[in-house]
Amino acid sequence: MKTITLIILLAICLISHAQHQSLLTVSHVELDKYLGRWYDIASYTAGIQEDCRCTTIDYEAVPGKKYIRMNKRCVKFRSGKFKMSRATGKAFFMKGSENTQFKIRNHWPMHKDYCIVGLANDYSWSVECHPKQKYLRILYREAFMPTQTYNQILSIIEEKGFDPDRLVKTSQHCDIF
Repeated sequence: MKTITLIILLAICLISHAQHQSLLTVSHVELDKYLGRWYDIASYTAGIQEDCRCTTIDYEAVPGKKYIRMNKRCVKFRSGKFKMSRATGKAFFMKGSENTQFKIRNHWPMHKDYCIVGLANDYSWSVECHPKQKYLRILYREAFMPTQTYNQILSIIEEKGFDPDRLVKTSQHCDIF
């Protein structure tokens, strides 16, 4: 009886591990093409992202360092007032991942794991997420993404096991400033 229980538990663990492994990253990322400004088009909102609009993320190389600087900003509107929210961090790419997996450290020793599970050939859009699907964001090089492109990305993330219904579109209407 103990042997059967152990076999069943092992099978459950292997299936669970296989499900997490099915979250395949893109094959590789050329960092020089990935650097620059990205606009957050939609994401699973959480924490600092709540109530954000006009969200951008800038990735920039830091000469002589083994990380990339990440600057994220958004505008929050509360109680009739606008407030700029900023977060800076360091993105450390995992060895052997072909730059598809990284950790962002905003405050030492805390970090968040990310991986890139979708990327346009021309680096016009990207999908970054947590390896266990805790968070997800769709990024684009311009503030507004064509509907056809957005729907294509929704299909990709759904195939990878993400729930597209959890996505909240980020307003990029920022002409009030």
